[in-house]
Amino acid sequence: MEVCIIYDGECPFCTDFVKASNLRKHYKNLNIVNARDKNSVTKRIIDEGYDLNEGMVVLVDKKILYGTEAARFITINGSGGLKHWFYKIILYNQKIAEFIYPILVFLRKQYLKIAGKDLI
Repeated sequence: MEVCIIYDGECPFCTDFVKASNLRKHYKNLNIVNARDKNSVTKRIIDEGYDLNEGMVVLVDKKILYGTEAARFITINGSGGLKHWFYKIILYNQKIAEFIYPILVFLRKQYLKIAGKDLI
């Protein structure tokens, strides 16, 4: 199974979330892509209409998971320490994740604004 995560590498919360999942333990050929790097994968996702300021993307083989679905895939399939378990508590349940994820996106945007960083 090929898995590719496309996320905002300038966002410390996004970076921490991806690292805490320890997905490499389960997916040896995991590809982690910083959405700010203008590469073919990021371009394809944007061209297909996905707004990377509104959610991260996980490609699982040919399937595209976006936003809450992507975060839940990372949470459910990851394994890690205390941080990962915290993420699992807030994102494992579909209904809770659908409520929490937009709040996390909003907080990310506010952080980037305060830090003087542009959106993707």
